[in-house]
Amino acid sequence: MKLTFPVYKVNQRTYGMLQGSAYNEAKLEDFEYLKTSGQRFDMNIGGLVNQFIGNPSQHLGFGGGMKMDISYAGKNNIIYGLNMSFYGNKLKKEYPINSTRPQFEAIPTLLIGLVFGKWFNNFNIHGELNIGIQNITEKIDENDTDWVQLNGWSPGLIVNYPIKLGRPDPIYYYGEPTLLENNLNLHVGLRYLKFSLKEATGLMPELGISYRMTSKGVNAYKLKDEFLKK
Repeated sequence: MKLTFPVYKVNQRTYGMLQGSAYNEAKLEDFEYLKTSGQRFDMNIGGLVNQFIGNPSQHLGFGGGMKMDISYAGKNNIIYGLNMSFYGNKLKKEYPINSTRPQFEAIPTLLIGLVFGKWFNNFNIHGELNIGIQNITEKIDENDTDWVQLNGWSPGLIVNYPIKLGRPDPIYYYGEPTLLENNLNLHVGLRYLKFSLKEATGLMPELGISYRMTSKGVNAYKLKDEFLKK
């Protein structure tokens, strides 16, 4: 009886799968060297507190909310991204509007817009340009034309400082070697809100803490020989 064993050729796709599997199994200490490319993708979500200054402070008190932003930075450390922030502030005194409806006890404000900035070592500074809405009274149904919503826009300046949580994890992401980092993010910001009512227009400082997930591109790495022999 003659037995013939098949011979499998290792093509580029198979080699890539084996390489990716070894990279995923490795820990940071299993690399002889690992060089990041300078490209990064960040997703940031968390809570904040805020306070209005100027005209709005006569009507709105101390408040809080949440924010989320996603951003991409290339090798030049320039940041491009999207932002969404939501706030709720206690009503101290009703706005002078032409409506007999009761105003919300906590006035909600929503900002959605673009992010542009730069990383400087371990922190970043970015500007935001948002469209903004602020709901003053309740909307009863889709045909309700008497509810009051303020519309406007808001530029802002934000400083972020991420603090690493644990060690980065090597992962293969869409066929590319990547480093995944978990961070506790601290931020402080100042915004100017321009609404269709002058009593709602003014400055708003904010302070927040959030979770930041960062994936960094890797352009060169080498696994230690002792790891490959396992």
